[in-house]
Amino acid sequence: MFGYGGVGVGGGNVTVYEPKGLVHFEQQANFNISLGLAFGKTPFSLSAGFEYRAFNGKLDYDYTSASNKHYTQLQEKFQGTGLDFYLGLRINLINTSILKLYAEGGGTGGGYTFSYASTTALDAIGTDYKKSNDKITSLGYYGEAGLEIIPNQYGLRLSARASNYKTNSIEELKDVKLRMDDVYAMVSIFRQLD
Repeated sequence: MFGYGGVGVGGGNVTVYEPKGLVHFEQQANFNISLGLAFGKTPFSLSAGFEYRAFNGKLDYDYTSASNKHYTQLQEKFQGTGLDFYLGLRINLINTSILKLYAEGGGTGGGYTFSYASTTALDAIGTDYKKSNDKITSLGYYGEAGLEIIPNQYGLRLSARASNYKTNSIEELKDVKLRMDDVYAMVSIFRQLD
């Protein structure tokens, strides 16, 4: 096998552990495109891919505008999307022609957009508050474990991934940086490349 290419969907939980209580993610859905490049007949391969995320939740909005108006709203609803790139090393722990059990780990980074709901409380203060932010970035690392069932050239992958990452400063959160963990499960269909 030269490598593989696949697509997958999944969902899971995001936990902000620093600072605690500021942001609560309620739902997350993921769409993944993955590629792998085998290192000859060894059990190792290079893994890379893109992951699109969609999520929503609540946060404690705290923003000071250029006109020096201070906007605050506890438990403000938000929605977001993101695109992550990841690059890692994979090892097949069980490596038969029809079944593979693997572990993988590496680095991840991406960009996100948060959009905030307009509320009466914020509108009462003024109109120059930020309704969205498309300049949120993150860097971190991930680990993944999975099982692949390969009856022919196409296969089914069941996997679980845990990530840990840190964002840049977010203006609407009083310029804090978030440290987050996420854990989610995915189901993927892939094709072996010869």
